[in-house]
Amino acid sequence: SELRRAAFRGVARNWVKQDRPAVLAWAEKLEAEKDALAIQEVVLDAWQGENPQEALAWLKEQEEGKTRDALVAATAERLVVVDASGTIELVEAIQDKKNRAQVLEKTASAWRAASPGPAKAWIEQSDLPTKTKNKLLE
Repeated sequence: SELRRAAFRGVARNWVKQDRPAVLAWAEKLEAEKDALAIQEVVLDAWQGENPQEALAWLKEQEEGKTRDALVAATAERLVVVDASGTIELVEAIQDKKNRAQVLEKTASAWRAASPGPAKAWIEQSDLPTKTKNKLLE
C-alpha cells in the first residue's frame, strides 16, 4: 500500500546516511516490487547528491526491466548533468516506447539547461521527432 511505501521511504531516508549497501540489500529482499522501487529511489536520490558518478555506475549495473526503467526515469534529469552520454544511453534503453520518449525529452531539456552547446548538438542529430527537437531547441 501507499502508506507502507511512505513508511519504507522514511526508514530508508534515515538509514541510507549510515549504510547504503544495507538499505539496498533490504530493498532486494522485499516481495512487492513497488516497495523495493520506493526504497531504491530514496537511495538513488541521496546517492546522487553525494557521488553521482557512483550512483550512475550502480544504475547501469542493474538488470534491464521495469524496475531499472523506473529508476532511470526518476533520476535521469539530474544524472544527465554528470554524465550525459551514460544517462542518455540508459534512457534510450527504457523498454516502453512512450515512457522512453517522455523521459528522453525531459532529460534532454535538463541537459540543455545545464550544457547548452553539447545538448543542442546531440538534440539536432538525435532520432527525436521533429516536433520534440523544435521544442527543445527553442
